[in-house]
Amino acid sequence: RLGNPNPTIIERIVRTLLSSTGSLISTNKIRNTLVSQNVSISHNTLENYLTTLTDSLLFYSVPRFDVKGRALLQRLEKYYPVDLGLRHIGHILENIVYLELRRRYSQVYVGNLDKYEVDFVVVTDVGHYAYYQVSETTLALETLERELRPLEAIKDQFPKYLLTMDTIQPTANY
Repeated sequence: RLGNPNPTIIERIVRTLLSSTGSLISTNKIRNTLVSQNVSISHNTLENYLTTLTDSLLFYSVPRFDVKGRALLQRLEKYYPVDLGLRHIGHILENIVYLELRRRYSQVYVGNLDKYEVDFVVVTDVGHYAYYQVSETTLALETLERELRPLEAIKDQFPKYLLTMDTIQPTANY
């Protein structure tokens, strides 16, 4: 599938994915990043490299899920490294939560609700949903409001969780 792979380009793709962990990214964004580094790569070759990185279990690709329409959305995904040892900075807590949700549930998505993003939507084996927001801390009121906003906008009665490292207000219930 890869023909004659270029290790330098693969390494740059891996670095781009690692630096974008927890962010929605498209193949166009990755390609533009590479082009800005004077790397020429076709869209098909990039797609093949990304597929190979996920097939070889170096990264998980997490598609977006329309919370209202209960359907998968095309374009924009999040990539999470399978091994946290590959990363040293950034959204490591979100990555840990993703890996645990992936261990517990077979269907894990990034939620999309109009103009809001829900970090994770899981679909249980019986077709129920659960929603997860992840933030290292929500001690600042604006952060708490930003993280709760997408969960409050979901009008169904399935569980909604905000996971933080905060030890203050451990029994808070919004």
